[in-house]
Amino acid sequence: MRLDIQGSALAHQVDIRRYIERRALLEFGRFGDRVDTIRVRVIERPNEPRGRYHCGLAVTIAPEEEGLQPRHVRARRQDEDIRAAVDSVIERAGQLTAGELLRADAARAAREQWRPVLASAGSGS
Repeated sequence: MRLDIQGSALAHQVDIRRYIERRALLEFGRFGDRVDTIRVRVIERPNEPRGRYHCGLAVTIAPEEEGLQPRHVRARRQDEDIRAAVDSVIERAGQLTAGELLRADAARAAREQWRPVLASAGSGS
């Protein structure tokens, strides 16, 4: 799992960068090597009426089989407190990733269910 952290709000806040790393590893570590890349961007907008810190997170889920496309999950949150924005976006992205992995598992199970049928249909000529 690769973690890419960027943003204007992080320029002088090394402790926030470490906080994001810890939170991301705790949340996404449970998925093992199924998560390929996590990109976090934190932007500070002091004049924004609904929240000073905007946090976006994108997760790339590795394809489980050759030839399949990777899956993507995105979440965004904003808050007056940078840690609250980070916590809520990581939690939401973790929930979305878990759901996406469940759908990927169901799709794989469906493909595996049909492989014997397709193989026997092809050999019956």
